[in-house]
Amino acid sequence: MGFQIEMPDPPLVAAGGIGGPCVMFAVTPLRNALTYAAVDPKASFVSLYKKAFGARPFAGGHYMAIAACPGFLVLGPMFHIYNGLVDSSAAACVLTGVSESAILYGSETRNAQVAYNNSLKGTAANKAIAESAMQNVFKPLGPGIAVQATRNVIAMSGLRVFSEPCQRVIESVVPSISKDVKQVSGDFVACVGASILTAPVHQAYSFLATERYNDPKKAGSQMTAIGQYLKKQYLTESGRIKGTAARDIALRICYNATLYTMFGGLERTFVSFWPR
Repeated sequence: MGFQIEMPDPPLVAAGGIGGPCVMFAVTPLRNALTYAAVDPKASFVSLYKKAFGARPFAGGHYMAIAACPGFLVLGPMFHIYNGLVDSSAAACVLTGVSESAILYGSETRNAQVAYNNSLKGTAANKAIAESAMQNVFKPLGPGIAVQATRNVIAMSGLRVFSEPCQRVIESVVPSISKDVKQVSGDFVACVGASILTAPVHQAYSFLATERYNDPKKAGSQMTAIGQYLKKQYLTESGRIKGTAARDIALRICYNATLYTMFGGLERTFVSFWPR
């Protein structure tokens, strides 16, 4: 007896292949703000967004938009295929997150490195990553790949695993809420929770892909480097949590919750209005 693979409906495929790249390109400034934050712990939330939405707000975004076509086909249709095969949303999230990294890692890392170089212009351009040393967008392996895959699994669990429980809680609190508002609210609340969990993970990945990758004196293992980076980024000398932690969580919420809530709403819209 073999597995029976049930192909997803056309609107799910269209949402992933057409809508996904549009959403991914649209949130480029929010993604770049996270990259800037990873290499500048002293910058404020507002100053990072001023930089992100200033000169070249969509710098490097086309790399992600191009890769987002197959990437969102994984996030959308492939998730439903995996879910049908393993009959578990959590396990399907793991498979989808790893598949997403295999497709999007090269483009996202290249995007981060372009944003990193852009942030150094006029200040320390000599520290920029050389064009020839940047990540190849077609290469699925490189600095921080395991960290990025872990982040993807956690991030996607908000929309695919925790949204429905959040919707049930919202409905129990506000019984009169409409179905559409309940779904969008559930998506957003779940994605906010996932964003909080992935904030330090994403910043660790950004650090590995940019600052540490470009450091000629880097030594020791990646795990040691991540530990040192997170300690420096989020803890004072006395061991207290810095305000940087709240800043990075807020930045991650703005990006991750916006990205997945937009995609979840777009996916439902395609399903609702697709010609029968």
